[in-house]
Amino acid sequence: MRLTVAEPDKAQQALLAKFLESTYWQGLALTPDEWRTRLAHAPGGAALARTLVWQAQSGEAVPRSFMLDGEALHDAAGGALELAAGDRIRLWHPVTASDDERAAWQAHIVAARLRQPFRQAFREHYRPADDERAANRTATFAGHTVATRPLLGVARRESWTIAGNDRLIERWFGDVRVDLEMEYGLYPGIDAHCDTIDLHFTRYRDGRAQRTTLADLDAVVFSEACRAVDLLVSVSAFAIDDESPSSSARPSHPRTERRARVDRLGTLPLGEMAQMRRRALTLALAHEIDAGRVAVDERHVRVGSHAVHLSTARVTDDGAPVELELPAKRGKLAAVPWLPYDEVLLQRIADAVGALLARR
Repeated sequence: MRLTVAEPDKAQQALLAKFLESTYWQGLALTPDEWRTRLAHAPGGAALARTLVWQAQSGEAVPRSFMLDGEALHDAAGGALELAAGDRIRLWHPVTASDDERAAWQAHIVAARLRQPFRQAFREHYRPADDERAANRTATFAGHTVATRPLLGVARRESWTIAGNDRLIERWFGDVRVDLEMEYGLYPGIDAHCDTIDLHFTRYRDGRAQRTTLADLDAVVFSEACRAVDLLVSVSAFAIDDESPSSSARPSHPRTERRARVDRLGTLPLGEMAQMRRRALTLALAHEIDAGRVAVDERHVRVGSHAVHLSTARVTDDGAPVELELPAKRGKLAAVPWLPYDEVLLQRIADAVGALLARR
């Protein structure tokens, strides 16, 4: 890995960002000299390196997270940090950090208005339940009814494949094979609904499968696998209500169907992705919150009597649904907050909040 191009184009920057993100499960640890030469001081990598949080660790010592500011390094509290010759540098992952450390880096990213090349400080993260740590599977995503057509479409794009046992879709995370078990067999082109069951983990050494437990897995690999499954389930489960009216009820207008769907989604507990939206918007809207113009509660961003749901972007006024007109160009809404990462739903929520603030 080395970028020496004086002015790398967007394609080269995107390629480097994609490679770095994959090191979460492929593994990459550099010496301080390698990190500086190949990335931090490389013409094609320096700008990107300054937007990411890194982690230094020597042996069994507690890892230290840091960012690059010019030639200096600083930790989450803003203190100076020096690298030792024996350190190994890798990308920092939020699952390895404490709540306070994650919050500090998120606040810094927002305050400095750093646009990270992929979601890092605000990355969803997952840990195995205590009663599953001795097993090689988790039921975290069991029991979701999903539409197979969008499920397999997203799965193919995200490097999942139908396994030899067609009740499994599999993906590799380094030397760990991850299998999502389904209710019944899948095949290309299937258009049906089925339930998810368990998520299985198998480690391979020299081409041979070895039984492993969730406690033995690298915490980052487990988290990344769960994040990938969360995406599959979220997209394909939401798609069920988009496909057709219920066969047990009279057909209704598409707008009525959509309203019923978001009403149902609005009653569900917030998932990890929605919780991360809540955190990002709380920081991005801090000035308006302090001024009393905006409030963020468990499920909504509130502007006066209006509420915008964090899972659906549905807007209500004292509980009644509102069809909010938004300008075609986002720049016309001066009140729209700066956002720390790209996501269509997060942007939609922010646009709605900006439009409501502009009315006041």
